[in-house]
Amino acid sequence: TPRTLNAFGFPSALETFIGRLKESDTIINFNSNFEERLEINHEAAIYRVLTELINNTLKHAKAKNIQISIKYKPLKNKLKIEYLDNGVGFNYKEKLISKRGFGLINMQQRIKTFNGTIKFNTKIDNGLTVFIAFEKLKLKK
Repeated sequence: TPRTLNAFGFPSALETFIGRLKESDTIINFNSNFEERLEINHEAAIYRVLTELINNTLKHAKAKNIQISIKYKPLKNKLKIEYLDNGVGFNYKEKLISKRGFGLINMQQRIKTFNGTIKFNTKIDNGLTVFIAFEKLKLKK
């Protein structure tokens, strides 16, 4: 677990992770209004899913752009994360049943562990969009 994650939370840790990828040809745009803290296991799960998405995009998707948006609605206590890339996309169902679909399953399990939802929207030659949502967050006190 990165020290930045423990000290400042997953948005800051993600920003640090992205900052270390400057040598990549892929442009990563990141914005977040989430300044609260969650339990470290919850933050680690979100951080690992997002870094896995980034790594997969850089390794497989041939994307020129990645957009990550983290939006928190305090009155509704909802956290929404949207991840988009303009890469080559993939056949989601095919990946799930293949031996190489474990990353997708792991991401789903990590999010579900904390009562979240994760939806993948992708097609070959049409990029990737991932929606992650948490309702009734348990904020760290």
